[in-house]
Amino acid sequence: MHRTIDAVLPQACQGRCEGGNAIMLEVLPGPMYKINSTVVPPGQLSSRLTDIYRDRPDKTLQVAGYPGVSYAAVVQAMDVAKSSGVVVVGIASKDS
Repeated sequence: MHRTIDAVLPQACQGRCEGGNAIMLEVLPGPMYKINSTVVPPGQLSSRLTDIYRDRPDKTLQVAGYPGVSYAAVVQAMDVAKSSGVVVVGIASKDS
């Protein structure tokens, strides 16, 4: 069986983009995580994302991997996010 993760690359802002309530997952070396600048220990990533997305109508998550973080660590975080209720995973641009 071959398994894939759908990802959305950054799009140009059209319409109402400023402000917003986007959720950003940062994958840091360790691995360690931040959700919107709040540190989340690895063992709590799934439960924290589940809490965030449970009642949220927009189930989109932006993911940013930092230099020195392995591709596998980013993919693992994306997989945890998908299993926690995220429907669309976007790749954050370097400007985010």
